[in-house]
Amino acid sequence: MAKTLTQAKKRRGQVGFLFILPLLVYFLIFQLAPILISFFISFTNWNGRSPTFDFVGFKNYMAIFTDRILYPNFWKSLGTTFKFMLITVPLSIVLATFVAAILNSKIKGERFFKTAFYIPAVTAGTAISAIWLFLLDPTIGAVGFLNKTFGSHINLLGKTDTALITLGIMAVWGGLGYNVLIILSAMKNINPQLYEACEVDGGGFFRQFFTVTIPGIMPTLYFMIITSVIGSLQAFDQMYLMTGGGPEGSTTTFMLTVYKTMFEYEEAGVASAMSYFLFFIIIVITVIQSKIVPQGYQTELNLGDGALSKVSDEAKKLGKKDDYVPQLLVIKKEASSAERLQELLEKRRRENKRKIVLHKIGTILKYAILTLLAFAFIFPYLWLISNSFKDPAAIFSAEQFSLIPRDVDGKIKFVISNYKNAVEHLNLGKVFVNTLIVCSVNTVVNLLFNALAGYAFARLKFKGRDITFKVMILSIMIPGTIMTIPNLLICRLLKIDDTLLVLILPFVMSIYNVFLMRQQFYNLPDELEEAAILDGAGPLKIFFRISLPLVTPMMVVLGITTFMWNYNNFLWTLVSIQSPENFTLARSLGDLVSAGGSNPSMYPIMLAGSVLVSLPLVIIFFALQKYIVGGLTTGAVKG
Repeated sequence: MAKTLTQAKKRRGQVGFLFILPLLVYFLIFQLAPILISFFISFTNWNGRSPTFDFVGFKNYMAIFTDRILYPNFWKSLGTTFKFMLITVPLSIVLATFVAAILNSKIKGERFFKTAFYIPAVTAGTAISAIWLFLLDPTIGAVGFLNKTFGSHINLLGKTDTALITLGIMAVWGGLGYNVLIILSAMKNINPQLYEACEVDGGGFFRQFFTVTIPGIMPTLYFMIITSVIGSLQAFDQMYLMTGGGPEGSTTTFMLTVYKTMFEYEEAGVASAMSYFLFFIIIVITVIQSKIVPQGYQTELNLGDGALSKVSDEAKKLGKKDDYVPQLLVIKKEASSAERLQELLEKRRRENKRKIVLHKIGTILKYAILTLLAFAFIFPYLWLISNSFKDPAAIFSAEQFSLIPRDVDGKIKFVISNYKNAVEHLNLGKVFVNTLIVCSVNTVVNLLFNALAGYAFARLKFKGRDITFKVMILSIMIPGTIMTIPNLLICRLLKIDDTLLVLILPFVMSIYNVFLMRQQFYNLPDELEEAAILDGAGPLKIFFRISLPLVTPMMVVLGITTFMWNYNNFLWTLVSIQSPENFTLARSLGDLVSAGGSNPSMYPIMLAGSVLVSLPLVIIFFALQKYIVGGLTTGAVKG
């Protein structure tokens, strides 16, 4: 039987290449080819439009390093980007770990708090920009109200020493919920016996946190740090929409410099050289992190052979200390007098009383922290909705602070015309249909082909499997700007530029999603597939009828997140679509936010438009939050 099973597995492996064929075609056309084309462009003086390329060697690379006249913002924007990274990554990881640890300590209302923290993750980036652009306005909005009330002059986005920090805090606010759910899911997968052993050994909350929790989630933390660093180095949307890189270039990140060099100054060769320099930096940082940051620990305590089981047995005998019930004491014969026994029992009662008090104080602090954070996450949305129904005079007066729409006289008044104007400015009907088409097609195709490829890389052994997977994973670290111009060229050659197909074909697959699906299939037990193989089932039948149903939670999560990512895709629509009839909601709202940033009279329409664009994703999230949270909780990144 073993021989038959081995032969059957070998035959199954031969079809592995067919499973990854769609991924290979996509990777060659929209990943590898753009990388190579962009690398070639970096050695030319191409302007992004000319049909000819003039080879200039390393001139572009030398120019960005040395020419402070033509490229004065290169080094400054690089420094700004590193500052942004140092603000966002440590704060995001530490805060997410802290919040996840609180939620993991048997908190009531855990689902509510997770939902509150995750709402920004399902909101369009352009809508988030609109929300905060209004909240931080020094003359109107929340900051404007504070300035008028207390006579202050707060202008967080208008001062060079606060603008970048403010954008960094916004980025942490927007991504915290996702990080919390991923880290929380890793915590829930830690062996409970480890906590019992540490507790019996006298370890409290903090000792358990640093000796059990942190080592147990280190693979996830390493993954989160890597992806957070890469994401922060490619920050673009908020800088482009909210500050334009100002004031005085203090928020001009590297990606914004690359974008301006490529599309405003029409120096695609120089922009490509800049992008490859960023890629080099990402590789260096990743290598350094792999040497400095531990990638994972065995989730065992150094208690010696068999010690864990002994301590666990002892813990079961004594009961849980969280119950704070005095236990029977083992008293030596020479100390077994009634007075001594009473003294020891009294000591135990005092210890339990102290623990009860500390436990209650800790619980109050936990709920206070979570409640304050939840309010900080929910309030901007309540403020957005309230002001979207106010007339312009009430918004601009900033004399009142109310979550109920009121006019300048303080009377309750709902202004519906803001939404009518927003529908007109957004061309809502047309762009909504465009967005629905793009998101639906990309989601369905992604789920099918990413699952096939992930299954093949995890369960089918074929020649070149491992090296192919490693090469594809490496491409995740490539900055998006490297592939922007080449992908535009490829789309022009395919004659799909400035059509909805230009928003579909380059995104029909995702290497990152393939990685996640591979992890899911890799962790499945072998027994079910082996039984099916012996029954004569083929690879496709096993995939669709046995393996795929077992990873349904992650499929649901990836389907929702893929839909949301395409829904929120702004940069690519900005550079690839010129015809308004082909705009998506993110692009149309982005134009409206840009108009609102330069013309405050557009604020009411901008706010109403932000509500309209965010509403579909919020509805999807609340309808499917059980699957989103559940899928993320069961789909933690493991070592």
